[in-house]
Amino acid sequence: MTRRRFAETTRQALEFERGWLPTAVFFVAMASVAAFGQRSIPTMTDGLLLLIMCYAWNLVGGFLGELSFAHMIFWGIGAYATVEIVNREIPLLPALVVAVVVAATAGALVSWLIKIAGLEGALSLAILTTVFGEIVLSYAEGSSWLGGTEGLLALELPSLGTNAMFLALVALAALAGLLNVAVANTRFGRQWLAIKDDQQAAQVAGINVERQRWIAYVISAALFALGGAYQAYYSGYAIPSVSLSIAPLILVTIAVFLGGAGTSLGPLVGWCIIFGLQVAAGQVSSSPQVSLLAQLIEFGIAIFLLRIIVPRLRGTDLATAIARLPGRLRRRPSTRGESPLPHRSPIAVSDRPSQPIPYQSHAPALPLERAGLAISDVQKSFGALQVLDGVTFVVRPGELVGIVGPNGAGKSTLCNLISGVGTPTGGTICLDGTDITLLPARRRAGLGIGRSFQSPRLFPSLPLTHNLMLGDPHMTERTAEATLRSIGIPNAGRRRGDDAQFFARRLTEVKKASAVGRSVLILDEPLAGLTSEEHAIVLSMARQAADSGACVAIVEHLIPVLAPAVDRIVALANGRIIADGPPREVLQVESVVEAYLGVPHVMEDPA
Repeated sequence: MTRRRFAETTRQALEFERGWLPTAVFFVAMASVAAFGQRSIPTMTDGLLLLIMCYAWNLVGGFLGELSFAHMIFWGIGAYATVEIVNREIPLLPALVVAVVVAATAGALVSWLIKIAGLEGALSLAILTTVFGEIVLSYAEGSSWLGGTEGLLALELPSLGTNAMFLALVALAALAGLLNVAVANTRFGRQWLAIKDDQQAAQVAGINVERQRWIAYVISAALFALGGAYQAYYSGYAIPSVSLSIAPLILVTIAVFLGGAGTSLGPLVGWCIIFGLQVAAGQVSSSPQVSLLAQLIEFGIAIFLLRIIVPRLRGTDLATAIARLPGRLRRRPSTRGESPLPHRSPIAVSDRPSQPIPYQSHAPALPLERAGLAISDVQKSFGALQVLDGVTFVVRPGELVGIVGPNGAGKSTLCNLISGVGTPTGGTICLDGTDITLLPARRRAGLGIGRSFQSPRLFPSLPLTHNLMLGDPHMTERTAEATLRSIGIPNAGRRRGDDAQFFARRLTEVKKASAVGRSVLILDEPLAGLTSEEHAIVLSMARQAADSGACVAIVEHLIPVLAPAVDRIVALANGRIIADGPPREVLQVESVVEAYLGVPHVMEDPA
């Protein structure tokens, strides 16, 4: 690691928002409880077990956005296995490793079942996984070898001492916390959040959705199994009402979404609130009636924070808002005797260079001799509707081709087929002589095929810099920030993928598509909604991609802007190519005029 890279990594680790520092400080404080707060150990034991659940569940429910309520299955595997291991006098650590592997396998199985079920939406998945959990709970309650409703009781537990047990729990919770923070600060977290936001766009960016889901479930299940194992060893029993109950997951879900789902500090912040309310409710519970009232108040406060406070943060989660508060207070200008600073748009015209500065990609160089992108007799129909009918053309490496046509001509469908979002009903698509007609979108992204969409489809859960980094696995945050700043997007690290400025979202998506599209770059109406100056920036980016050897195709309606910038125009109408050639010639073809322009278009010679 170079000195500069080491310094950058150290700086990031010390940033409060990234979670490394506050997480480390928190667990050091927890470890001190063993020495200075032994009266609090029973209470904090319950709390840390809940925190382990929060961290582990956040990997799936927070980052992936999949509301899995089957996770108590993994907790139960760890709990029941531990009691059996102790009762059969099997060496604890090797047997526990086997139990964790079994739980991780169960997590992979749940991931596979979700895949084959093909469910979409958080509610459907929550119902499916709840059914899984209830099936296992019913089986455990009716199983004699698992002790039925009475569960299993450990006959004799080796004594480790109160302090040693608590420090082991702190170490386990710290492991879960640091894994959570590590995911949030690496490509894993970026990919999982992208999957949560838009699976199709994630696949176009080259993300293997099934593999990433599998990894998340395996890690999460393993952590749950370790937590269940500790709880069973600490309490000396494993019973369905404790080890398989869905009730703890309800609290975990509230805590994770309250603090910030899919963030480094969200589970810890949410846990502090929920567990703090629990402890406070327990302190005032002098009778069943008072206990019920305290619990109602506890959940009422949680709902108030979720529904009233969090929405007012304008897309920023509670943990991030708390982490950024000191910086905002430091930057707040004094108003005593001073006039307010004039408002300046985040993207000023003077900030936008006419020639964007390209970043240095670390992707392998493209071969010098390439056949390019070949579309041969491609057809696409939806039922009786024929959208594309025998489309054939070639985009050569280094060539910038414009694709034009009226609405309904099949232009966006063609983009989908090239990028792998859909498959043709006939014909072939080849890249450098290799048939890619049936390859999925993620595989095509791996071959260097990138695209943008008609409406920018960035990932709202990620800042603009992380959106851009998904296009190039070797890009650093500093490079991504500098790249976006060079095209007029400052502070990209703090601006979300659903940034209010359309130009920022559009340009970031084009840059991301260019990073993926080393071989083929498809831009679907990238100029729509932009100013003439912004048109020049986007077109210069497309030309840069072509000059680097990519096959570039731009679908666009703004022919007067497009024609002078491209090498060739392919005109579509009713799903067929009606003209293909130099812009000046194509725009004079009678069928093009009739289908699209209405009057012949005369290109002006450049001054």
